[in-house]
Amino acid sequence: NASQFQNAAGATLRGLAATNCQLPSNDLWLVGGSTVTGREALLILRNTTQVDSTVNLEIFSEAGTVEAPGLSGIAVVSGKTTVIPLAGVVPKTKSFVTHVTANGGAVAAWVQQRTVRGLSAAGVDYVSPSPEFSKQQVIPGIFIRGTAQAAKLIGANSDYTDLVPVLRVFVPGKANATVTAQIVGADAKTFGTVVRSTVNGGSVADIEIPGLKDGNYVALISADAEVQTSIRLSRVTATAAPDFTWIPAAEKFTGKRNITVPSAGISKLCIYNDKTGRIDVLEVAAGSTYSFAGGSDPLYANLITDINGTVANLSVLDQKNAGGKVSVNVR
Repeated sequence: NASQFQNAAGATLRGLAATNCQLPSNDLWLVGGSTVTGREALLILRNTTQVDSTVNLEIFSEAGTVEAPGLSGIAVVSGKTTVIPLAGVVPKTKSFVTHVTANGGAVAAWVQQRTVRGLSAAGVDYVSPSPEFSKQQVIPGIFIRGTAQAAKLIGANSDYTDLVPVLRVFVPGKANATVTAQIVGADAKTFGTVVRSTVNGGSVADIEIPGLKDGNYVALISADAEVQTSIRLSRVTATAAPDFTWIPAAEKFTGKRNITVPSAGISKLCIYNDKTGRIDVLEVAAGSTYSFAGGSDPLYANLITDINGTVANLSVLDQKNAGGKVSVNVR
């Protein structure tokens, strides 16, 4: 397994961005991003294969399917990277989901999201691909910090309202879906909440999660249709500019997993046991590789890293060799 962390400290780009090394695919969903004033979203497409790729995009917003030029026939040359500013496709759009399909060589894809408030950089993140659609999803690692400071900023300037945690939901197809998210605290001191909303088919909705105190939480999401979800988590301190990270739904697993911790900052691994409902939050040593197995009880896990008040997340993935997922017809 491999990952990268970038701690940007420039005038227009500031915050911690992290992502796993990604297994290229011909079908990817990216749940996160915004192109409203002060928000920039760049779609990064990387072709690591020896075959050129042609990429088509589907983008869904609060209003449904986005119709715009430039969504099909995007060339991603073998061994090269193509970057697409999404503001040119979905301008001034608060909530959207990006579906990437590739013909020819498989690609890796991310959305690089950044926030600027006035002249001040205020966070950056990589939106990584989400797992398969499901009626039941789990998002561990909702580590709420700085709620008092966030409330002061929101009260002084409405541009800070996105410091409140948000659940983003995409419902495919034409039928509406009722989505319920139980936000469960990791211990008796962190009392969670429940949010529920009906989301129109073929559209995206952002559901605010208000009222959470500082603490560690897990989101247990259920819907009456298969959906994609993620949570935007902000980090606010008294000494640094706000930062944020988009946490996708976690992969469900029972086998062995490894994850390598960055060599800087404080990293905590949040693990949810699907069978017992147990939540474990483990601080892991910087620079170490943590190895664990799910056994017979399915697990979900995310790694959250804080470096000097900035925040990023890594998913715990099944880092199998691509050969194990290639179908071969023998004649």
